[in-house]
Amino acid sequence: IENCSVNGKTHGDDGVGGLIGKIETREKGIIEVINCDSDVSVGSLQEDIGGIVGNVENEDGIGKIVISLCNNYGDVVANSGTYVGGIVGCFDNTSSTTACLTLDQNANFGQIQGMQDVGGIIGSARDIANITNNSNMGNVSIIGGKDSAAGIAGYFYSGTMTGNTSFGDITGINYVGGLVGYLQTAIMSSNQVEGTIKGNNYVGGLVGYVAGSSASATDCAVNADVIASSATDNNGLFGRLVNSFGITNCYFIGNFKNSSGTALSMTSFTGGGISPIVTNSYIIANGNAPVKKYTSLSSFKESWTIVSGVNDNNPIQKELFYLAGYSGGDEMLRVWLEDRNILSDPSFEYNDWGIFTSNENYKDSTHVRSGNYSWKFIGKEGVAES
Repeated sequence: IENCSVNGKTHGDDGVGGLIGKIETREKGIIEVINCDSDVSVGSLQEDIGGIVGNVENEDGIGKIVISLCNNYGDVVANSGTYVGGIVGCFDNTSSTTACLTLDQNANFGQIQGMQDVGGIIGSARDIANITNNSNMGNVSIIGGKDSAAGIAGYFYSGTMTGNTSFGDITGINYVGGLVGYLQTAIMSSNQVEGTIKGNNYVGGLVGYVAGSSASATDCAVNADVIASSATDNNGLFGRLVNSFGITNCYFIGNFKNSSGTALSMTSFTGGGISPIVTNSYIIANGNAPVKKYTSLSSFKESWTIVSGVNDNNPIQKELFYLAGYSGGDEMLRVWLEDRNILSDPSFEYNDWGIFTSNENYKDSTHVRSGNYSWKFIGKEGVAES
């Protein structure tokens, strides 16, 4: 199905979609839905409700379903319904060993509401799926007091989540995330979340709850306000981790507070459970000093040129070392400078390649100059000048 557009209203019980109620495959081959738009108000009182497709099922586990370049503009409302998504309501499968569903370059602009497993792109993905380069611009909310709401997937079983963005507000009860509400396992990379993420328990700016093992997040960013009942099992990145988890080049910047507006403490990358393996990542919550895990100074020296005059005992200079000495250094430098109001100073020049120069010798210890040294970065070269 390709290059189609629909508008209007539709309402039903199970398997209700703005374009297609249900896609089912029992044989080898590929079913594709490409470049289709829906501006349909979708309603239901039961389950499997989507802005484009209500239910996707691959019963034998060998076929492939691809939904790409589709846009949903209509609201999807199922106040007593479950498995509700802006693109797909629910994906069912039969224990496949490879991804049978691909959602790629789709966008949701509608408001998505349901009782359980509600997502801006997919409500519930119950088997292996690849969710890549999708965007959610609508608000997502739980109505009726059950669990799992997120900007991309309310529930996600397994697969990859790469290059997705969510800019809507997410409101739920438990298992609430900017990207995923309840996650079994996934390889996540280059995902971005903005907006307000609000719930009671297991609330995370990126993922609310991670139940399985062999999961990881790389190059993921959260610029959001996270509102939860307490600091226990809630966090700007991951609410709770049950098994081992790797976090690399990820960050959170925003407020972390309860529903009364009181700031909550965030001193780790998860609110509870197993401590993750963290590399080159940081948290700036409620305007406080960063919580950070960077590469070692020795690793920095191996990959960057230190010209002269480095003072390892100077905390300001040493922090800049760490920020600059790995693949995410440009973004980290930008945040470090913004946090200290340095970028607003006209004597500094900065661009996306991390190049900036100082025309002034700062004596304020909160600025780049400290002690007898001032910093000057040019590309991948750190220079300390007296």
